[in-house]
Amino acid sequence: MIEVKLHDIGEGMHEAEILNYYVQPGDTVKNDEPLVEVQTDKMSAELSAPKAGKVDEILAKVGDVVEVGDTILLINDGHKSGQESTAEYTQSKAEAPSPTGEAAVSSPVATVTPPRRKRVIAAPYTRKIARDNDVDIEQIKGSGPAGRVVEDDVYAYISLQEHGDDSNDTSDIKAPVPESAAMRSTEEEAGSFFVLPFFIYVNEVDMTKILEIKDKLYNQYNLEITVQAFLIKALREALRHYQSLNSGEERCHLGLVTVENGMRVPVLEDVQNLSISQIDDTLKTVTEQAKQGEENQEGKITFAISNTDPEKPPVRLTPIGYSKGNMMTFHRIKEKPAVYQKEIHIRQLMDVSLTCDRRVTTGAEASAFMNYFIQLIEEPNLLFVELI
Repeated sequence: MIEVKLHDIGEGMHEAEILNYYVQPGDTVKNDEPLVEVQTDKMSAELSAPKAGKVDEILAKVGDVVEVGDTILLINDGHKSGQESTAEYTQSKAEAPSPTGEAAVSSPVATVTPPRRKRVIAAPYTRKIARDNDVDIEQIKGSGPAGRVVEDDVYAYISLQEHGDDSNDTSDIKAPVPESAAMRSTEEEAGSFFVLPFFIYVNEVDMTKILEIKDKLYNQYNLEITVQAFLIKALREALRHYQSLNSGEERCHLGLVTVENGMRVPVLEDVQNLSISQIDDTLKTVTEQAKQGEENQEGKITFAISNTDPEKPPVRLTPIGYSKGNMMTFHRIKEKPAVYQKEIHIRQLMDVSLTCDRRVTTGAEASAFMNYFIQLIEEPNLLFVELI
């Protein structure tokens, strides 16, 4: 016999009112099936069956207020309680005749309580998912803290059963991820991403002044220069000072990594000889060629950039390996509050990530390179002074 008691449901509550019963005496219930709904001063909750069996007796009526630890109903699971088993065992020992034919003298008997089965730890919503899918939650091995069964465990268990696997270990099961043709092409062509000992350095750059110059050139001189042209020019100047990140080369050949129509890496050659407007024109040309599949991918790459248009979000993280492991990714420009000249202003900020092969680039070099690049962007006058 199982006693269903009001347990501590949190929120500092020590009593609850019986609102509604989902079962009646004589009903057969499954493990974890809802039995009764209770209401405290702060919340309502369902109490579920700790084990399968038949409802034997309901001890509290609807509207009654019960305290934590009070028994609400009894479930007959086909096994006798420890007290009943002990009483019958004691009585049988007392009535059993002794080997000499005389009545046995009653003696104290140690109480033996059958071991209780450990109750599964799971949130009510997780239990509901299991019930809705006809899953016995006690059969699932939890991956949460202290063995807690979480939602992913239930879904993974369902997946195992659909594939005919009787194992209850869901720790190695991962949710299926849709894979596009571009993603498959990326993974096939970029094995270096998974084997190179790389690190990623991330920082934030204030793009406000660059955007102001871009707008001024368009409004006053009808020159439509893209943001990425300024970024590439600043990147080239930074690489001139830190040639170790440019594959140790003086000439700068940038690989423009994209995943449109599969992995495409058009090359922007000899950037050191191009002005900002020439970079813009050349960038548009090679980008259009890449869309048509006509780009030249045979040129040597000394450094790579991903997401050449920071006004659009990147498609996904792009693998390294096309420039001996050094690549910069421009993320989307966003309006954010920032401290500027000791006051809070709304500024145009962009995250920049630098991915490096640690076999050829140290963290100190990457940090110094990134800081100088940011300085050139946030102080365009310094960028113009550095132009040659």
